[in-house]
Amino acid sequence: MAQQSLLTIKWKNTTAEEVRNLLANGAKANAYNEDGWTPLMMACNEGASLGVIKALVLDGKACVNAANPNNGITALMISCRSRSSSVVRFLLNQNADDTAVDRWCWTPMMYARHQNNKHNIQCLRKYAHEHQRG
Repeated sequence: MAQQSLLTIKWKNTTAEEVRNLLANGAKANAYNEDGWTPLMMACNEGASLGVIKALVLDGKACVNAANPNNGITALMISCRSRSSSVVRFLLNQNADDTAVDRWCWTPMMYARHQNNKHNIQCLRKYAHEHQRG
């Protein structure tokens, strides 16, 4: 796995240690693939563990607000529709923009609501309230 790019691995079974090893060997946490996805976006989409998400952000300095240049979707939007609230909370605590808007004018809250993800809706509301937006 040490020779793999962060853009080609299968995130579901990847460990935080494997990510740290890739980063130590020069893998770029802020690279984009041909579809406009970063490793953080792919990890959030493919069910990577919170430990892997933390390794990308804290060790790899992955930009939590990177947006897909094709559609404006961010890792927070991806996480709000399908991930546990612990990933959403972590991204928010790392200053992910909860007011970001994608190409279709959807926000992270809209993604959470569309999937009826009650935990993420609550998490976003609490964050907005704490930051005087709710």
